[in-house]
Amino acid sequence: MNRRGMNLLEILIATIIMAFSMIPIAGIMGKGHEGTEKDFRRTEAIHIAETAMNEALKLPYNQVPIGSLTSDWVAASGTVRLGTVKGTYSYQVSLNVTNEAISFSYCPVDLNNAAYNPDDSSTWVFSNSTNSGALFDGGSLYRPFLLKRYEINVSWVEPSGVQPPTIVLVTSKANLDI
Repeated sequence: MNRRGMNLLEILIATIIMAFSMIPIAGIMGKGHEGTEKDFRRTEAIHIAETAMNEALKLPYNQVPIGSLTSDWVAASGTVRLGTVKGTYSYQVSLNVTNEAISFSYCPVDLNNAAYNPDDSSTWVFSNSTNSGALFDGGSLYRPFLLKRYEINVSWVEPSGVQPPTIVLVTSKANLDI
């Protein structure tokens, strides 16, 4: 028997087979979309953290209080958005500021040398390295803290109820106005 074409039953079976094979593909596409949204929330959290850090760093050293700040912080020369920050999602932003002790050694220039000329470095005579007076730990009027550590934390809860790792940015700011 020489057949041409397909009958209705064959077409129906082929359509059912193709429909069932498309179900896993549609599921994979949905998971890909969820992953993209999750990556977008992480990227948005990083952007919010960078913005808060930049706002905090713009403020003068003496306007930044020590401690943990968890709500909008208004200073004389600017505002840092903290607490609940709305993007396309809701994020919790906090700023922790701590004093950091610093110490360093240096080689002082002998200012009593008769050949010393401040404009000519070839006349500078250096003494031995010293730590004397190079400790800034807030221990006295002459040893003030000169460095603050800034830590921005951004957290959120995914729609699934899972809390991903907190985004943390850390930097330091020196008091150069002494």
